[in-house]
Order: sequence, then C-alpha cells, then structure tokens
Amino acid sequence: MFLLDGDYTSLAIRVDTQRSFTSPLRLYGLSFENSNARGILFHMAGVGACLLSDFLGATHFYNQTVALQPDLIIFSLGANESCTRGFATLGYASKYQRLIQDLKVSLPGVQFLITTPPDILFRGTRPPSMDPICRTLERIAYAENCGFWHLQKVMGGAWSNQYWFQNKLNN
Repeated sequence: MFLLDGDYTSLAIRVDTQRSFTSPLRLYGLSFENSNARGILFHMAGVGACLLSDFLGATHFYNQTVALQPDLIIFSLGANESCTRGFATLGYASKYQRLIQDLKVSLPGVQFLITTPPDILFRGTRPPSMDPICRTLERIAYAENCGFWHLQKVMGGAWSNQYWFQNKLNN
C-alpha cells in the first residue's frame, strides 16, 4: 500500500523494464481511495457468466477479498447455474456456505447480502433450475444469517423480464 499526502491531479506508474526480476510482475488491480472521503467503495469480482465454482477455484479471490477488509460482501450468483437441468441444490448450498464461513473467519464482523438472479430468459424460456436456485439461495441466507434480496420478485416475478424489455427498463 502506498499513501500519498496532499492533493494530486495525476499519478504516473512506471515499471523499470531494464531491471531483471526473479518472477513475472503481476498487477491484479489498483484501488485509488480518498482516505478523507466518506461513502461506499465498490469492488467487483468476476464477470458475466461466472459460476460459484469459478470463485471457489480462483487462486487469488479469497486473499484479495480479505485484503480489502470489506464491511459488506454482496454475492449475486446463480443465474448461470439456473440454466442447467438437474441442479444439485445440496452440493451447491454446501459449497456456497463454506465460502461464506471461510470469509467470516478471516473477516470478523463482515456482513453478507445474497441476491437471487433477476428474471431472465434462457433459449426463449425460463431457465429450468431458476426456482430451485432461488429457494436454495434463500435457505443459505437464512442459515448463514445473511441479508437476502429476492431480485426476481422485486422485478415483478416470473416472466417480468418481458415487461422490462417492452418498456426499455433493462438498459
């Protein structure tokens, strides 16, 4: 961590390419923060089409999350898993809960908010495992004492995405 005192309008970061390194330089991201400012500092992990298994297999996700010392972690997963038939709720719940429990050990006092996927279409219809995913996420939130946001219900429930598209609310 580098702390800069004073007001700056620019910052240049350079890598000495003439110097030999014993290992490759890896830059995973930068966070420019104003220590005098109040409010929300937002970090995002993952990309669209992420699965829970992507986070569980990500080499640096856990350590980088702990290093951020967050007050709140929001998990918005399940949309892609909902597109699979025969979704294994017990195995998914067990892995999800283990991730939360591990983060709680390293981040005492951190709060969690679990959201359901929004109402989506998969190949022109509702994903086959959407309802089991939503029920599973609600059970996980209850079991782990996490906040829960049923995004699909907030949107208007099943098939509400059609209303959103027709009224251009999804942009």
